Amino acid sequence: LSRSNIQTAKITADSAVVDQITEKIELTNRVFVGIIPTAKNNEMSQPTDIRADRAVASFEKREIRKIDLFGQVDVYQKPTNANSKWTRTKADKATANILNELKSVELTDNVQIETASNNTQPTKINSGYALYEKEPDRFQLRNGVHIITVEDAKPTHIRSSEAVYEQTAGRIVLTGNAEIDN
Repeated sequence: LSRSNIQTAKITADSAVVDQITEKIELTNRVFVGIIPTAKNNEMSQPTDIRADRAVASFEKREIRKIDLFGQVDVYQKPTNANSKWTRTKADKATANILNELKSVELTDNVQIETASNNTQPTKINSGYALYEKEPDRFQLRNGVHIITVEDAKPTHIRSSEAVYEQTAGRIVLTGNAEIDN
């Protein structure tokens, strides 16, 4: 992995097959990918831990760009001193896109998400599909959405067929069978 954009990266698994021609690594059993990006120009870069039963990591010019993940997927974007926001996503399958750090993760089947910022109670999300984009801090959710937010120790349950949750903007757009219960 190139040192220009990633400070450290660690990839472990019980077994791995490296194909330098296609720039892919196939990883099997107890897959772990840890990425600590290099912060440039006071960026609020965040380290990410990725775990799965199996994965295929794709590289471009020796830099990791995409990881297809299968089985017990867990992607955890950690808080730092400069950025207290964190997001943990779990699913049966996922694709993580990386450019210097995690930029997006697309999750399918049994999606579970917990996310929080500024030491608030985490928002919990369940759906059949989710696309998380780090830069706009947006979750596009489909296939039966259930969001639980907590404010003043009182949970609010939000349900719909589809939703777009913009965490930083504090906005949720619900589509199809929308229900809010608090």
